[in-house]
Amino acid sequence: MTFKFAFFSAFLLAAITSVLLAYSLPFYWKNCIGLFLFSGLMLALNQLVQRIKDGKALTQFLMGSIVVRLLIALIGVAIASLASYPEFVIFTAHFGAHFLLFTLFETLYLVKYLNS
Repeated sequence: MTFKFAFFSAFLLAAITSVLLAYSLPFYWKNCIGLFLFSGLMLALNQLVQRIKDGKALTQFLMGSIVVRLLIALIGVAIASLASYPEFVIFTAHFGAHFLLFTLFETLYLVKYLNS
């Protein structure tokens, strides 16, 4: 699995998920924040992974990046809840779906990268 395939698959599935959620829940443009945030994080992570050659350092970096991404997601949801805007549940559904999809595809890509 190449990075381009993993990235575009995750982006496309996240966009489709947003569209499908928009049919059952009202759609707000704020819901796309997660899509662009996790796209940028995935691109940045790929650039950093390409520079690390040591297997142990790469594994530690990947575990740290998963924790950082989870913290960013939790902070984003916490800020949205503190703002207490009425679309909080809708925002959380979109944001959570984007987080899960990007984490899944990024993990699949990185496992293939580590095995090669």
